[in-house]
Amino acid sequence: HIHCWLGRIHGARNALSEALEHYSQVLPVAQEIGDPELLGFPSNAMGQGLMVQGRVEKSEPLFRQSMTALEQTGHLGYWVQALANHGAAIAIMGDYAEGLAELQRALARAQEMDSASSICLVHFNLGMVHLLGGDPLRAIEAARKAARAAEKSGDRLFVYWGRGVQAYAEADAGQFEAAEASMAKSQAVARELGGRLLFEDWFLAVRAQIALGTGRIQEALALAERAVVIAQEMDSLAGEAIALLVWGRALASLESPRWDEAESRFAESLRLIESMPSPPQAAHTHLVWGTVCRDRGNPAAAREPWERAAALWEACGITWQVETVRALIETLPE
Repeated sequence: HIHCWLGRIHGARNALSEALEHYSQVLPVAQEIGDPELLGFPSNAMGQGLMVQGRVEKSEPLFRQSMTALEQTGHLGYWVQALANHGAAIAIMGDYAEGLAELQRALARAQEMDSASSICLVHFNLGMVHLLGGDPLRAIEAARKAARAAEKSGDRLFVYWGRGVQAYAEADAGQFEAAEASMAKSQAVARELGGRLLFEDWFLAVRAQIALGTGRIQEALALAERAVVIAQEMDSLAGEAIALLVWGRALASLESPRWDEAESRFAESLRLIESMPSPPQAAHTHLVWGTVCRDRGNPAAAREPWERAAALWEACGITWQVETVRALIETLPE
């Protein structure tokens, strides 16, 4: 129990490595004594920490273990959260339809319970999954619902997360003015809470994306580079991969584009994504990479990354993205 509480304390401080170390001390004991409550809570918390870092393959069995254990305890709210986390994890790893189905089941139970915190968490996960699936408008809708539920719950940390993912979705949709306003709300809460918060590296990368989308390229470069540094300090593969992709796009957008450096950032981002693994995110990176190849005057070089993107999205069942990239491939010279 002491390790469990220490894990929660470190998790609240966003010291994920320390939190994971304490939770890892709890699980063998919980399994040995057969205590489902002691097993269920740390399994979910440990899975969340690993998923935020981008170690999704390691998080998925922990969420399954948590769901099984919590079902025995009657703690329905925590079971819903574990189900939502599991749905997000399997969607990130490429089983997009099943992941969304689990998230919808979690949302239905959260709404039955009228639990603002559970509703917020489910919508937050839905927003992230829709973003990965290349569906920013549905991501915006989910993120706005997450933010409203967060404000209803009174949990300021949830407000910070909800408004941050709303900004992420709006930036992906090209709604940069709205994204700037949403991120300002998220950052205001971050200043109020103080310290280094979860998703700081992700949201820095989103701020870089907003700066890039509004033509502030030097600011985008500085923010993306800072996001990479913070992600590395936090041991966050996911945050670093997102920031590297924006960094590469900013390098390619300079008045005198630094194409080779941009492609180097894409290659490193892709390496991290493949280690997670996240096929939808890998597909998006290939799409961006191919677009940069085309824009640098080498359309023939765009074919391979775009074909890889199409194959990955097809394997994930994300058909609308397959259609988008195939239309791009049709524009290439034979």
